[in-house]
Amino acid sequence: MFIKKNQLIGLFLLAAQFCIGQEADSSFKKKALTTLDVQAFFSLYTQEGSHSAVTGGEGDEHLNVYHTGANIAYGINASLIIFDASVDVISSPSTDKINFIESSPSAHDNHIQAKLGYQYDLKKKNVKFGAAYLLGIESDYWSTGISFWFNWLSPNKTRAISVATDLFFDDLRWGRLSQRQGFKPTRLIYPVELRSTNWFDIYHRNSYNLSLNLRQDINKRLKVNLGIGATYQEGLLSTPFHRIYFENSIAVKVENLPRKRIRLPLSIAANWFFKKAIVFQPSYRFYWDNFGILAHTLALQTAIKPNNKYTLYPFVRGYYQSGSPYFAPYGKHLPTANFYTSDYDFSTLASVKVGMGVGWYPDIRLGKKSKFYFNNVIVRYAFFYRTDGLSAHIISLQVGLKK
Repeated sequence: MFIKKNQLIGLFLLAAQFCIGQEADSSFKKKALTTLDVQAFFSLYTQEGSHSAVTGGEGDEHLNVYHTGANIAYGINASLIIFDASVDVISSPSTDKINFIESSPSAHDNHIQAKLGYQYDLKKKNVKFGAAYLLGIESDYWSTGISFWFNWLSPNKTRAISVATDLFFDDLRWGRLSQRQGFKPTRLIYPVELRSTNWFDIYHRNSYNLSLNLRQDINKRLKVNLGIGATYQEGLLSTPFHRIYFENSIAVKVENLPRKRIRLPLSIAANWFFKKAIVFQPSYRFYWDNFGILAHTLALQTAIKPNNKYTLYPFVRGYYQSGSPYFAPYGKHLPTANFYTSDYDFSTLASVKVGMGVGWYPDIRLGKKSKFYFNNVIVRYAFFYRTDGLSAHIISLQVGLKK
């Protein structure tokens, strides 16, 4: 099953009001400066393919994901409270092949995630720092996390440095969304014919992420951003309901991957303001991990502003990776192998993603006396194709409100 999470980007556009009231004794009292930004998201992701890892690298990969979410940023003076929440409704016949429950509800799943954070702005020092608690849950997945970040802006505002770290602690046992199980985790999900064996004696997966970003303004028209990251994962990095078929054998096993993984991404991106109405945003990303994957990503997004109310966002992204030695197609793994997967996410492949977005920024006040503004509407469409035959369509809508 192929899901790239996190494909939707939240925007935090802050507006401010400053009010001073005069009391009867002619002294002045400063009121709190408050801001509110609400961004709502709706999207549909649908894909087709024929290499489902659930059935050993061959099988239907049809998948629908309906996403609904919102990002809320509420500011009081130098403090900013952040709350994000979303729900994904997932439909997949390949996941139904797990056959965990006879009524086959495994064809449908829900993913719920939330984030609650706080950021403080030391305006005199051009420093912002914050922390957040993260939560994610599916029927066979529970994740809690902590995020910390620090941002610094130079006095002349031509250079910025940001450092962030995310810690995720996942439990891969099934049962938290099952009333029959009392909403408690009970066991890992294995394919129905392989449940006589306890394939793994662990069920946790921990991830530790660190990222450093440097933004430098070259001149008034060109800004460059350099990003360096590192991720360390340990625990159960296999998906326990992925089947593996071996060469010249009737034996079937579950996917098995090393218990530790290191990921090292490096990226460079630029904003080039061409005249007043066009902004080019090219980027390149290099990726390496100790599973043997080496990847390159080239992307270009362009913002075209015919006027102050509308913006067009055409974009294209090309991707290539050399596959992991742990990967082999259906029935091609050697029986003597220690680690094995038939998930095509680990194969040698290339992909392309192209699309267009249209943004409308009306800044319409909601009522004559209202302090709220209808801020933005952004519609995007993207088409994705991968050389193993997988294709996908993504349609998204973003609606913003601010105070």
